[in-house]
Amino acid sequence: MTGEATLRDIADRLLHALDADVQEAAARKMFGLSKMDEPTEEQLQEAAKPLKEKAIAPLMQAPPFGSSSSNCGISSNRSSTR
Repeated sequence: MTGEATLRDIADRLLHALDADVQEAAARKMFGLSKMDEPTEEQLQEAAKPLKEKAIAPLMQAPPFGSSSSNCGISSNRSSTR
């Protein structure tokens, strides 16, 4: 494995980050809530933010589409052969 995330990996991480149970557990940990305390909507959103950011991090670090470093071997030099 090269360490690069596949689209499948990113999708799986996003699904994990959007899971309500995962967000609730993250909010409980982040805000020190007991099992008896229900996190507020604001706490859930705050706890979900780093989960989502971690999930999309590989997309944010990748070169932009169409950049010269990610042209998949396609040359931008086009010569006319007519």
